[in-house]
Amino acid sequence: MNSPDLLHADDLLSGLGRTAVIGRDIRVFEETTSTNDIVEKLARDQVKEGVVVFAESQTKGRGRLGRKWMSPARKGLWFSLLLRPAMRPAAVTQLTIAAATALNRAIRAQTGLAPENQVAQ
Repeated sequence: MNSPDLLHADDLLSGLGRTAVIGRDIRVFEETTSTNDIVEKLARDQVKEGVVVFAESQTKGRGRLGRKWMSPARKGLWFSLLLRPAMRPAAVTQLTIAAATALNRAIRAQTGLAPENQVAQ
């Protein structure tokens, strides 16, 4: 099976099948300052939770606590997800850790590849 050279929302949606929340809306950008910027705007615009924003590259990517994130084209997965969990703000940080662990395991299981961890600066 050949993979496309670029991300396309329709390709990603068709691979997911029907989802209840996460991924029911996928948006892909060739380049953006940060997928976090787009998700923050969507949140302010009252877009439903579950939207996933992907970018081929980010010019000002950032991780947790505003740490700078290097995100060159075709060198990783750069995306943000809009969730509105009914959790205390202090507990929400656990979602990042759980999501990263689940994604790492899924990549290994589906591809046999070992994801490299990138530390935000």
